[in-house]
Amino acid sequence: SKEEMAAQRHGVFIETLEKLKDPDPTVRVQTALDALFPGWTTSKNGPDLNPGFRDTVEVGCGGAVEKCIVTHPPAKERAVVLSRTLRVPEGRPTVHFEVANFPCGDFGLEVFVDDVRLLKTDVGNPPGYKTWRYNFRAFDVSLAPWIGKTVEVKLVNRPTGWNSEGAVWRDICVRANSAND
Repeated sequence: SKEEMAAQRHGVFIETLEKLKDPDPTVRVQTALDALFPGWTTSKNGPDLNPGFRDTVEVGCGGAVEKCIVTHPPAKERAVVLSRTLRVPEGRPTVHFEVANFPCGDFGLEVFVDDVRLLKTDVGNPPGYKTWRYNFRAFDVSLAPWIGKTVEVKLVNRPTGWNSEGAVWRDICVRANSAND
């Protein structure tokens, strides 16, 4: 019945809201991933910087970005990894995402496909740059060598100096632009 369907949807919504408040940061991050980026999973997160869902964050030019996920490594020597197993589509496939460092913090970003590192860079503000806003960077990492294959993609938030090592993620997806784009 319509009432049963509404109750089920409402129940799922309430369950999701409760999980977003879970004291375990890994549960909060996984719940947000399930809602925003289905198919992605997280490794263990540490409690610093309150990992999980963010409805909005302020960005560099005074605007705001909605629906983000914060991750934070569980220890100085241990990264947090977002991963997904997928079949790479035809066309010009890329894994696309936007990520920001916490203001006045930084972290190492790495992208792997089947344990082959495709990207390694630091995400942070330039020396002397002080802001309390988030500056997102967009990445498109080619998956072309794996077209038609099933692979594991890993997005890594690696600690560097243990100073606000959180990552703020948005728009995580696999794109398959055609050769005519």
